[in-house]
Amino acid sequence: AIAKIQRTANEARQQVNKLTNEKTEIVSMKLNDLAQRVRKARTDDDYVETDLEKWIKKLKGI
Repeated sequence: AIAKIQRTANEARQQVNKLTNEKTEIVSMKLNDLAQRVRKARTDDDYVETDLEKWIKKLKGI
């Protein structure tokens, strides 16, 4: 009985780790994409207040 509980706990830990890693990767990709857009706009000096608002909204959504 104890072995089954330990096995189930290990499986649950593995699933949590997998989901956490996947979510972390998705968030990282979204942040990198947003950072690239902001850098390009800043370098090109091509952004307005609505762009800033859109980026802030997107950042809050991440």
